[in-house]
Amino acid sequence: PGKGAAHSSGWAGGGGHGGKGGQGYFGAAGIVCGATTNPLLPGSGGGSWNAAYPRNRGGCGGGLVRIETPGSVTVDGALTANGTFGNYAAGGGAGGGILLQCGAFGGGASGQIRASGGNGDSAGAPSVSGGGGGGRIAVNYASLAGTPAVQFTAAPGTGFNTSPPGARRVAQYGTLAFPTAGLLPNEVANLTGTLSGEVRRLRADVARLREELSRKGAAAPEFLAAASRSVPSVVERAEPSPSGPV
Repeated sequence: PGKGAAHSSGWAGGGGHGGKGGQGYFGAAGIVCGATTNPLLPGSGGGSWNAAYPRNRGGCGGGLVRIETPGSVTVDGALTANGTFGNYAAGGGAGGGILLQCGAFGGGASGQIRASGGNGDSAGAPSVSGGGGGGRIAVNYASLAGTPAVQFTAAPGTGFNTSPPGARRVAQYGTLAFPTAGLLPNEVANLTGTLSGEVRRLRADVARLREELSRKGAAAPEFLAAASRSVPSVVERAEPSPSGPV
């Protein structure tokens, strides 16, 4: 349902899923679709220049991985549902869906779960095809086996239309969903946008407040100490937004 728009002149849009696809120079971006906590859709394909020719076809959306068991799931290797790159002047495919339902979840640092979008073709740069949006990953567990170090990513593919410029034309990150905050340290380690940016902003606010109180001669060490301690907990309470980096 989130397929990127094709165009007879090329530079098609990227497919959408957990995140919107990237806008192509001509082709419209694929829309967000599917469910965050129960992903049951594969990723949508990217738009083609001319689907009759393989070299001009859009990238395929990532597949759907679904594992359900009352027992344990341990991920020590790679579990992927990535979209593929767009061929000549075509958009990238969106990341697919990964749904794990299990009694206990675990895995080491070698474990990777990925549902990333494929890159849009850069033919004719700086006006290019759109990248695929990130997919959807949900791990619904009853408990965690130890302290899992599995890495998660639902990153978008590259492909930026610069004519006219606009950040909204870039493919968006997909979604990650967990029932508790137990896996968030692994998730946050891979983030470079919304959540980490919000934490930096709050820390800066606390620093400015401390400076302002100091200038006014108002001492409030207990309040400031409490505010400083509360900032990291925001990461655990925050929920990734499908419209921003996740």
